[in-house]
Amino acid sequence: MYVFMLVATTADRKSEVLVKPLALTLSLTALCIFSVVSGLPLYIVSVALIIVTLAEVLAVLFESFGGFTSSLIFVLSGGFLGFLVGMATATFTNVSTSADFLLFVAMIGALVGALLRTILRDIEENVVVPLGIGLAMWLFAGLSYSVPVVRLLLTLLFMIFLGYTLGRVKLADISGVISGILMGLLIVSFTDFRWFVLLQ
Repeated sequence: MYVFMLVATTADRKSEVLVKPLALTLSLTALCIFSVVSGLPLYIVSVALIIVTLAEVLAVLFESFGGFTSSLIFVLSGGFLGFLVGMATATFTNVSTSADFLLFVAMIGALVGALLRTILRDIEENVVVPLGIGLAMWLFAGLSYSVPVVRLLLTLLFMIFLGYTLGRVKLADISGVISGILMGLLIVSFTDFRWFVLLQ
């Protein structure tokens, strides 16, 4: 009973069912089933798990600092912690993968998760976000494409600075800023900064 009261939302207490944790568990179970049936790498499931749990907790702790800061904490903590756990899972399951590749995939997953959590609310968030993160990472894992770590981090920092500037002057809301960071990261990762400038 104590655990229920600790994690339950107001809606959960009224219905006497942990609806949001149940939805989250079902979506993570679906990813595990994909892993067994369709060959979804287990390290992707572990990265998605870290993003929707630890990164979410850290983002909620920083919500008082504003939506952009909270989303930024979600992206950075989800990307880096997901990368570390993903590397550990890949090593444990004897899957050969590079640090460049896994950091790129984890950052994509964190950005997709941050975008979805700004758009969705309540139960839908706990169903769609884990599945969206997992399937987005699976898509890029299938491409077997990686970006050098330094280039990835410099691009991410530049996109965050650009997004923060646009947000400060009210040219984009939080979802617009995050989608801009995601698209900018993908454009520069697959091409270079010249294409990013051309497409603006």
